[in-house]
Amino acid sequence: PEVVNLGRLKLEGVVLSKSLIKSFIRKSLGRVSVDDLRFGTLRSLRRRGILPNVIREVILEVGVKVSDATVSWDNIASLNRKRIDPVTPRLMAVVDPVEVVIWGIPEAPGLRTLRLSNHPSNESLGARTVEVGRGDPVRVYLSRDDAETLSREGSIRLLEFCNIALKSYSHGVVEAYFTGVDVEQARRSGLKIVQWVPARDPVRVTIVKPEGLRLRTLRAVAESSLLQHGEGSVIQFVRVGFVKVEKVDRRSRRVGVVFTHE
Repeated sequence: PEVVNLGRLKLEGVVLSKSLIKSFIRKSLGRVSVDDLRFGTLRSLRRRGILPNVIREVILEVGVKVSDATVSWDNIASLNRKRIDPVTPRLMAVVDPVEVVIWGIPEAPGLRTLRLSNHPSNESLGARTVEVGRGDPVRVYLSRDDAETLSREGSIRLLEFCNIALKSYSHGVVEAYFTGVDVEQARRSGLKIVQWVPARDPVRVTIVKPEGLRLRTLRAVAESSLLQHGEGSVIQFVRVGFVKVEKVDRRSRRVGVVFTHE
């Protein structure tokens, strides 16, 4: 008889042990299945938004070896990103949102109703309309980190919109004022360019992000056009990462997504 020893293929940051997976499922009393995001199963990777061709490419690249081989999640994410980035629409969403009041935005049509491309280089993905709102002031959401940047540095640029400067930041209330639309001026001044979401009719988003054996839940808001995308869609939230849509409730304007990778 001839004995052939083959090494195992391991994936960093997930559970691959069949006995441990079975134990998780048994103890969960039906709350956990084989597509749980903490597992390294094919169903879990598909749920995350990893393409089948990427998994196949990784397996063929590693090959069959006598010793165990470990594949890093960063490697899988890098390959998947190359495949999906050119064909994935981009939208704005902010995690841990803070409302910012902006004064002095002119009542010009191009500053109150924006027409934004869904992808910087793929015109076939179309464009979307973002309604900023009427009157003065205008209210938008920034992430808490970006609100802190505005407070610390005094000025920032809202992506594809305008430049703003800090007016006041006290007791959790952030106020700013409009300083212009010139993106080149923003770049010369070294302003940080951040994503934002209009405070009128935002979409409430729950992002489930696997971190080892822990599932982290992030609360976010996104622009209204997210509701045009159905379950199973892959979206890139600008400066947040790629996500796969799992649940869409258009009536309550709530969406649940799974974090794929940055």
